[in-house]
Amino acid sequence: MKFIAIVISRQIPKAIYIGNTFGYYLINLNEWRYFMAVKAIAQAINVLGSQQKLADACNVKQPSVCAWLHGRKKVSAENAKRIEKATHGAVPAYKVRPDLSDLFPHPNEAA
Repeated sequence: MKFIAIVISRQIPKAIYIGNTFGYYLINLNEWRYFMAVKAIAQAINVLGSQQKLADACNVKQPSVCAWLHGRKKVSAENAKRIEKATHGAVPAYKVRPDLSDLFPHPNEAA
């Protein structure tokens, strides 16, 4: 299933459409950030090879990684940085915690 994102506002997006071949859904920005953070955790697991390897890199137990992956817990700022380091930048901290833009600014938005 491939997702397509269409931002409604160019300045500060308030809502986003995501869709696939079955239809489009309107979600708010916080839901979008959640979706992208979970996607970043999945990407980190893929890069490192397993949830256990990601857990070892972050000095946490595997159930914590499972909770991140399923959105039950947020990754701490410290672990977001560890994920970035463990994946050699393939999964940057700003993607793991997009809500912490003061700590992890997007490269296109950094002042």
